This record gives sequence, structure tokens and C-alpha cells, in this order.
Amino acid sequence: YRGYANSIAFFESRLAFAGTKNNPNTIWLSEIDNFFAFDPGTLDTDPIRVTINSGSIDGIRWLVPHRQLIIGSTGSEWALGAESDNKPVTPTSFDIKRKTTYGSNSIAGLLVNSAVLFVMRQGKKLREWVFNFDAQDYVAPDLTLVAEHIAGDNFKAIALQQQPDNIVWTINSDNELVGMTCERDQKVVGWHRHKCTGAFESVTVLPTAAGPDAVYVSIKLTVNSAEVRYICRLDDREWGTNYVTQY
Repeated sequence: YRGYANSIAFFESRLAFAGTKNNPNTIWLSEIDNFFAFDPGTLDTDPIRVTINSGSIDGIRWLVPHRQLIIGSTGSEWALGAESDNKPVTPTSFDIKRKTTYGSNSIAGLLVNSAVLFVMRQGKKLREWVFNFDAQDYVAPDLTLVAEHIAGDNFKAIALQQQPDNIVWTINSDNELVGMTCERDQKVVGWHRHKCTGAFESVTVLPTAAGPDAVYVSIKLTVNSAEVRYICRLDDREWGTNYVTQY
């Protein structure tokens, strides 16, 4: 009746909904271990309703559960957590603070180890939201700074491959498949573009029981003057076994 939530996550055994049409800056957290109960109360296990008070209509675009519930909105990035590290979030004891003010796109954020990757509101920049121990606060450096052209007009989708390496796969406005190899411990961030005779429209990653994660893409092609779509799986990387050592 009042609009469906555009952001969903699980956090501390609660189901969280956020960003409806009528309440774009409100988060609802269910009763603990009861994902159908949302009537707020005062007991520690009762449901919780939280509205972001940013001074403007700051619509929530995505939620990422981490040590805290990370919230991306149109104007800022927030963190919802307990008042103390040793306590859970309850209806009468929680803390929500604005951490950065970059603004987020509707593409869902990704948790990559201890960082959250998100697309900025305009859709052209991918940022890494992470705690900086020197500043003792959260920062969000621009990962597209080394390749500002890579998104084209905007990113359209993102997905994370974790094996054999962390690669963030994206689709840009030119319908190219664009990957970003990201190994922060080694200070490695590298972009690479992949083209085909058709147009990449979507990408997702599924884990496998053994070996690399499976990367699937939706590709639009023209076959016999008709538009068709195929779901394709990318081949696993193969470096070969024949090599020559040169001195």
C-alpha cells in the first residue's frame, strides 16, 4: 500500500527493510529470529524502526551488514550499530551516525573483506568505503581514479568474484564487461575490459564446490535479424602449462 522496500538485508538475526516510496529514509528491523514481526516494542528482542534524520529527504538505496549495518543513501553513507561493542542493537539502545557524504546509486553495495564497495549517485565512480586507522574514521577513496573513462556514462551492474582472486565485475554504459582486480593487502587495483560481438546486459557470480567462482553474464545478440539473449558462463582462467625460461 505504501510501496515496497528497495533495500533488504539480514543483520544481527533480524530482517531489515528500508527505502519505501512513502518512507524513503526509514529502516525497519524485525523481531530477533522472527522475520514476520515488525511492530516496534521496547524489549531487547522487539522490532525496531529507525528514520535517518539528515536534514533532507535522504532516500536509502542499499544496506550491507558488517560489524554495523552500513547504509547507502542518495546523499550520505551511514552506520547503524550498538552503543557499545559488547551489546546488540535493541529498540532502546542503538547508534546511527553519518560517516561520509558521497551519495550512493541504486546498485547494491558489495562487502569485500573489511570494505564496502559502492557506486556513487551519478553512477560513474566506484568507491571503497573502509575504516582508516590514521584518520580514525571512515573514508571512501575513488577506485576509478586510475581509469576515469572505464564506466562510460555510468555503471549498470556489479558483482563480486572471490576465487581465485577478488574481481569486481561490472557492466558499463557501452555494454562492455569490465572487471576490477582488487587485492588491497597487496595494494593492487587494476581494471580490464572484455568485449564481444553482442551487448553485455547483466552479470552475476555463483560460488562452486571447488575451483574458481562461476561468472555468468546475460548477452544480447542479433541472430538472423532477430534479437536473442543468452546466459553464458565465462571460462575459468587458464594460464597453460607450456612455458620457456629465458636467460
